[in-house]
Parts: sequence; structure tokens; C-alpha cells
Amino acid sequence: MKRDDTSLNDGTKPAVFPTIQLSPSLEILVRTYHRDERILRSNLIPTLKAFVNRREFGFAVILDEETAADHALGDWLSKSGHCDRVVYEPLPPDWQNLFQGVAFPPPYNRWGYDRQQWSTFHADTHADADVLGFVDSDSTFYTYLTRPNIFAQNGRILLNVYRGSAESESVFIREHIFQAGAGFYSHDKVALRAASPMENMVTNRMPIWFWRSTYANCRRHIARQWNTDFESAFTIFSRGPYSAFNILANYAIEHEPEKYTVRLMDSPGGDLVTVGQNGCISKTDIVTGGLRTFQISVHEPLPSWVVAAHSKLCRDTIHLNRWARETCGVATSKARADQHYAVVHEEIARMAPEQRKEMRTAFMELVNERLEQLELKHPPCWGARVRMEANISYALRRYPLIRSLVLWTISKAARLSRCIRKK
Repeated sequence: MKRDDTSLNDGTKPAVFPTIQLSPSLEILVRTYHRDERILRSNLIPTLKAFVNRREFGFAVILDEETAADHALGDWLSKSGHCDRVVYEPLPPDWQNLFQGVAFPPPYNRWGYDRQQWSTFHADTHADADVLGFVDSDSTFYTYLTRPNIFAQNGRILLNVYRGSAESESVFIREHIFQAGAGFYSHDKVALRAASPMENMVTNRMPIWFWRSTYANCRRHIARQWNTDFESAFTIFSRGPYSAFNILANYAIEHEPEKYTVRLMDSPGGDLVTVGQNGCISKTDIVTGGLRTFQISVHEPLPSWVVAAHSKLCRDTIHLNRWARETCGVATSKARADQHYAVVHEEIARMAPEQRKEMRTAFMELVNERLEQLELKHPPCWGARVRMEANISYALRRYPLIRSLVLWTISKAARLSRCIRKK
């Protein structure tokens, strides 16, 4: 922020004031309800407590206004200090028409799922921070969250996306998200009335960050495209598979390029670092992230299996991107991991001693007492061919031309085999 003041301090020379750069304020949001209390207690809250600097990142919970059980959950979250704010969102007047619950197959064919996505589009109405980061109820942090995880050096938010293409080098994208060239979230382009080439939701990264102004701008853009209000457009495009995060990301990339930097996850050159994800694939990731974040030595009180694997865990990089590693062969390089933790250690060193001790204690309690309570989420179960392609993709990740040729050969062989079987 620059103060423009031309008043004279001595009658002859303009007063000179320093230019003050104010960092954007940040808040993490979760849209949830009372039936998610168990997963909140087991995954999100304890890992957020260990890995998120609550003096820099606010944390707000959005619940249903009309449900007594949601108020009970909100009271507990507030009184226990697990969040900074609780927001109770009322049902829209025409909610029965607005939330039809027909876009997805079970178990997501519920009107509450539409309500959650509708709420995501309106996140700016529940917060004042400059930048908002959404997490799911089952999200899990497994390393310390820093601003370089959110912003590029030019100050723009990093949008890590896959290209929405049946020709993507990612086996997961080709075989499971864009089967036959039709997007899994096929109504994203219906909402925008334009192409939606980037896939944001399948990255499984949490939090998902947008400038607060982007939410209202996206709603207005959709309303203009449909020549009606946003709610009326929502009742139509929500009848087929859609993702609020995908729609927001594709809108932002196309219409607000000065605010966002796009990074393709299927060709990052080992530059990708994630701090959290939807669910938890491996408890080891949280242990590894904590050991490296707080520089915990092998001589401290730790479970025996952690002590035995301590040196190996402290060299691990897969924990920074396990979902993309398991599904798409996207790896994090050692240099990038070391760079991430160098920033982490600098930030923690600047903390007040009592805050540093509080976060470190939260991690030690998690690894020694609460680790077994974590709920796991497994990657998709693939057939033999897809598993083989995923392994090849990872093994040849440093040789993109050879990788593409091998994957193309496998694909052609599989098609020829199907043709022969049909005959």
C-alpha cells in the first residue's frame, strides 16, 4: 500500500513516506455438517493444529443454520479453540428447486452435495480475508503450510491443474477422468458456456486457494453468460456432473490471468509440493512431514517403528505429493523438497517460542497418541494395464519422449487386442 501525501513538512519540500507492502490476509474454510464430526476430529483438526500457523492463517467453519446438531458442533469447535470463526449459513429461499441432487451417482446424489458446492461459489460472502483456501472435511495436512506454497514469486496465486484431455500423459487422467474424451465434470463447460480445459479438482490438493474477489466475479460472469441470475443458472448446470472448484479455476485462468499463475501438474519437472490433500493415503506422510518440519531427532520419544525408519523418513520426498505420485507418476525432486523445508525452518525459527512449542507438541501428541485414529483414503483401484502404465510413467518421468512412446505403444497394443477379441 502506498501513501500518497503531498503535504509539506517544512514549507518547502514534500513529505516523503515509505512504501509499505502489506501481505494478503489468508483464511482456510471448510464447508461441513454434523455428520462429518468424526473425520474432523481424526484428520483435519489435529493435522491443522500441527502444521498450520494459526497466527497467520485464520480457520473458519461453515455449517447449516437450520440444524441443531450443526450448532452443537459449532459450539464445540468455538469453545475448544479449534477454529477462529463459525458461520451458520441459512438455506436459500428456493432451496428445493436449487438443490436437486441429480448430478452424480450414489453416494453423491444428495441435495446436500449441491448445497455444499453452491456454498463454495458464495465463499466471499462468509469471509473478509483477501485470499480464501478451501479444505474438505476429511482433508489432512502433512507438512507445514507456507506462503510460497500458495503464491508464485510474482504474487499471483499458484493454480496447479491438469490439462483436461484424453491425450494427457497422465494415465489417471486419460483412463479415469476423461474417458472417451468426455470430462468427468462434463457440466463445467455448461456452467461457463465455454471450454473448461483445466482440471483442478482431481489434483486432490488441499487447500484450494482463490482470491476472494474471484468468487463474486465468477458468479457475475456465469449470470451474464446465461442472461439471468446466478441461482437460475445453477439450477440448470447442476443437473449434470460439475465441480465448483473447476469452474472457478477455469474462469480465473481465462478472465483473471493477472491474478493467477498456472502450473501443469503432469509436467512440473519435480517442482511440485503439496501440503495437504483430500483424505489421507498414508499415515507415514504425516510422520515424515512432522519429523522434517520440527527437525525431531531419533533420540526423542517416538514410536519404535519411527525410530527404526528415522533416517529413511527424513530423506523421503513422496510425502509431499503422494496422491499425484500414486495416480500420475508426478514426483517431487529432492532439491525442491529441501527448498520447501528451508523456508519452513526459517519461518518456525521466527515464531514466538511458546507458539513453536505448541505446534511441536501437537505433532508429538499426534504421532504418539492419535496416529491410529486417522482415517485412510485409498487411491482408485486400477486394472493390471493401468497399474503397469502408472509404474512406467513414474519410472520414465525424466524421459518424456521415451515415456510417451512406450505409453502410446501400450495403448495401441491394447486397442489391437480388443479388436482381435471382438472378431
